[in-house]
Amino acid sequence: MRSLLVVVVACVAVSSAVYALAGNPSACCQQFKDCNSCQVYDPTSAACQGLGFYPCSWCPSTGSCQPKAETCAPTALNGSIDNCDIEQPFERFRTCEACMANELLGWCPQDERCYFTGRHNHPYGLPGACEAFATVGPFVFETGYTNGVGPCAAIRPTERYTDCTACRKSSYHGKSQTVVNGWCPSEGKCYYAGNQDGASQPANITCESTPTEGPFITGSANICACIPSERTSCSNCTGGADCWRYPLGWCPSTNQCLYGANASVAGCRASAQDGPYQKTGSASCATIDPTHNFTSCSACQTASHTSYSERLGWCGSANQGSGACVALNSRNQPDAGTTCTLTDTAGPLIPFFDNSGTDCNCANPAKQYRDCHACTDSLCLMYNPTVSAGWCATAVNDDGTQGRCLLYNTSTSPPQPLNGTCAYDASIGGYVTQSASCECLDAAANATTCDACLNTAGASGMCNGGRGWCSCPDGTHTCLVTHPLERYSKTPFAGACPAKCDIYYDPNGGGSCTTPWRQGSRRRLRTYTEGATYAVHEKKA
Repeated sequence: MRSLLVVVVACVAVSSAVYALAGNPSACCQQFKDCNSCQVYDPTSAACQGLGFYPCSWCPSTGSCQPKAETCAPTALNGSIDNCDIEQPFERFRTCEACMANELLGWCPQDERCYFTGRHNHPYGLPGACEAFATVGPFVFETGYTNGVGPCAAIRPTERYTDCTACRKSSYHGKSQTVVNGWCPSEGKCYYAGNQDGASQPANITCESTPTEGPFITGSANICACIPSERTSCSNCTGGADCWRYPLGWCPSTNQCLYGANASVAGCRASAQDGPYQKTGSASCATIDPTHNFTSCSACQTASHTSYSERLGWCGSANQGSGACVALNSRNQPDAGTTCTLTDTAGPLIPFFDNSGTDCNCANPAKQYRDCHACTDSLCLMYNPTVSAGWCATAVNDDGTQGRCLLYNTSTSPPQPLNGTCAYDASIGGYVTQSASCECLDAAANATTCDACLNTAGASGMCNGGRGWCSCPDGTHTCLVTHPLERYSKTPFAGACPAKCDIYYDPNGGGSCTTPWRQGSRRRLRTYTEGATYAVHEKKA
């Protein structure tokens, strides 16, 4: 029994000796006051004897060195156990770049503080702690660069980027995080838009879309060219290949590039002088501002045939009667701002619809045709069956010249100009609509002999009974033009040849210069030789 007790006591003594040789973990670790010294490989102090390698761990939450066997919960503010390089990140790192040098940390732009993440996409243990806002951006947690842009360059976009290109280039596209910034043209500000390109609005706020500035835009930096106010010509406005998501159009009436799929959305009012809204994809910039760009009917017609998406027409009464190229609506009528009136001097509204090249024949006839043959030979009637052109020999032009081409209604008989009558003068003529009749005009000035008067031949043939020779007893004579309404009457020259004078005339054309068509009231015998004088012998009736 005594020997058993001796053995037990001896065992206890050996056990106590072993414990003493192993050291004291708590005492061993407490002597180290910072993270780096706590991470000692093989402490040599007596308290650490026999504890092995790295017996201690630094707990940033308590700011103390503790035995490795003890637990230490990581926190967002303090970090995790044994990470000396990132301990106390909330107080230690005061810039995003310094914070993001370690993949276990993340930066919150709202409070501009660094947090431990433990490779999460939010502060450790605080998933909703850092909310994203449009002006400052989201919590960034990924280290790295894409296209030279790191996550720190993508945050606080509103205060950092003052132009669209810089704003769009600041977006970050990493492996596990995407930060998309977009430009609000109406405010001229850069905003965080989320984690996907194509966002229609910034995060948390609204960017107002306007016709002149367009909507909130995201995408490549080239998309900045889609801001309508940056585009100053029709071709530049409607030809943007990068702007397929942002429909633009050119408004000729205001000379502006506008955002909008149609004129109503863009707020563009079409006018006949300037043309309609030109949309991207179907624009016809060659036909804008037609009144100023196409100053003749033929130029207007060519422009219309060049562009099949727009319809132009010639309005002769526009531009104070000088005519103008105007844009037409779907009803073939001028757009707002122009009223086209059919007049005898200006002609009708001419909508261009084919390549015939003859549509302009009725355009501003008083200015287009300055001689009788050109006027009456025009093909105006062919493409405008209700009106045609005639020549008024007695009309006086603004420059003092005589004779004017005026339109008439083809259903009216006898023909007269649309807006009045053409005065008849026996020595000059009146209103004629046939080219042959042009030879009959200006009779008194152009024919000084009977034969020349009655048998005049011109480019269109004989005068065809449109003239008569008035020969009087006193030796005076003149060539007269037949009144159109009295050609077969007893007074074909409306009394211009006195009753005492002979008239040599044939209403069916030609005529004899030896036998009068009508003898004068004072009968006389006469002989006539071309170029000679008359011998007059008066007799009593």
